[in-house]
Amino acid sequence: MVRPFFSALAIILLFPRLCEGYLPLCPGGNLHKEAIEEKILKPVNHRRQGLIEGWQQNGKTGKNLPPATDMTKLRWSCELERVANDAISMTCGSQPQIRGNSKGLAEFSHWASIHKFYYPSGDILGNVIQSYLLQINLHHLDVDADAHNVYYNGDEQLKTYANLVRSTNTEIGCAIKGCDNPANDPDLGEVVMCCVLNSRGVKWQCIHIERSIDRVMLGLTHLTHVRARIRRSILHQQSKIRDAAVYAIMSRIG
Repeated sequence: MVRPFFSALAIILLFPRLCEGYLPLCPGGNLHKEAIEEKILKPVNHRRQGLIEGWQQNGKTGKNLPPATDMTKLRWSCELERVANDAISMTCGSQPQIRGNSKGLAEFSHWASIHKFYYPSGDILGNVIQSYLLQINLHHLDVDADAHNVYYNGDEQLKTYANLVRSTNTEIGCAIKGCDNPANDPDLGEVVMCCVLNSRGVKWQCIHIERSIDRVMLGLTHLTHVRARIRRSILHQQSKIRDAAVYAIMSRIG
């Protein structure tokens, strides 16, 4: 897992106080409704709105990403929160490990040693998510020459941003857990968090003309544009194959 450079990782990643006196939104969960809506859903949907309105800058290119025409709104899933909780259930100990979800869904996680100031868990999650969302100000996504389609280009620093704003990801569930420090330092602790989304994660494979199929589009434009480009690529390749076959036959006749 590649962690983004958190310029604010004085982000006060502090030991979580689960639920902070509120009832959790989901049975068996540890996050209350206000924390979920204000710290997780609101910042992600704000960035998605920026894609709809066309004001989201595209890294340091000096340009904005083209306006999205089929963007969705992210909502909370108690089922995905349970999946995230399961992923971090075995993390406390001298060698914390975050298990990936068995369904291959998009997910991201973060682990850090921190001072035990018992900061609200929603604030910790919110700060980490904001840091991932801010990566689009530093790194850029690929945009077609006709500015119709936006693609994730394989930049690891943008992988979580791409998953968070991808239109096919309509649900998210997160979990956070505090652990004692393995060194038994009374002033130190560890915090681990995991978020899971409801579709498979973005990936990138650069394979000649199949790039339009294998590079995952973020869903910022109509799917018809993608289908049209794929169809044009296939027809162009078929035409080249036919031309090569005709040339070979004519060469033998000649």
